[in-house]
Amino acid sequence: MSRSFELVLRGLASPAFYLMLLASAVGYLVPYAIQRALLSRLDEERRARAWNGLTWACAILWLPSPLTMIAFAWVTRRGAGLREAARAIGWGLVLAGVMIAFEVVANEVFDAALKNPEASPRGGHAGLVVRPGHVG
Repeated sequence: MSRSFELVLRGLASPAFYLMLLASAVGYLVPYAIQRALLSRLDEERRARAWNGLTWACAILWLPSPLTMIAFAWVTRRGAGLREAARAIGWGLVLAGVMIAFEVVANEVFDAALKNPEASPRGGHAGLVVRPGHVG
């Protein structure tokens, strides 16, 4: 069995791999869910200014998740004048701040789960110890 294949198999057996997948899914689903809920509360004029489906998907997939909230607030909340522009950016910064706080808490939970010896049959940190020239 090749060394790379062995590492892949060990990774698939690791709780760290599945926590990483969960963290990635949450990183995409949380901004989508928040933006979807906010869109449903907007009036028709503001909803018409929002992104179309393709642009929306690209924004969520391309920008790091908290930054999509700033751009989302800009396209849905901006109006004529500097005051409205500042208000839209401020709202986006508030939403991004909430998301960053959520991500920090989620990362702490994931780290705690990985440090828990019961989370892995081999012990803490998913039992992975990689040294040069050795896998185990």
